[in-house]
Parts: sequence; C-alpha cells; structure tokens
Amino acid sequence: AFFSTHTEQVNIRILNSSGVQLRSYTRNVTTGPNNWDFDVSNLLPGLYSFIVQSPNQLASAIFIKQ
Repeated sequence: AFFSTHTEQVNIRILNSSGVQLRSYTRNVTTGPNNWDFDVSNLLPGLYSFIVQSPNQLASAIFIKQ
C-alpha cells in the first residue's frame, strides 16, 4: 500500500541487501491510497528494499523474503 500526495507517475524499485536493483516498475498513482501486487516468488530468501519515487514523493520500506 502506498499513500500518494499527488496524482502522478511513480517509479518503483526492488533492491537486494547489497543495493543492487533487481526489479523496476512504473505505475500511475492517484491522490490517496494505492495498492499493488508484485510477484516476488523467484527472489531468493533475504532482505530487500522497496522504493517508490517520483519528482514529488519518496517512500521506502524493507521486507524479508523467506
């Protein structure tokens, strides 16, 4: 889930624990809550960063794939 303060296009990146980008997506968001599903089934177990960025917004989170 991502709460957007603007209606715009965002870039989404998934990075491994070494900071290497493994996935990249572009999504259009609307002001307010936005939800997406991403298939991470072929990622190896470990720690990952999830980054959502646009000219007006930046959000990040970490997740663990077991």
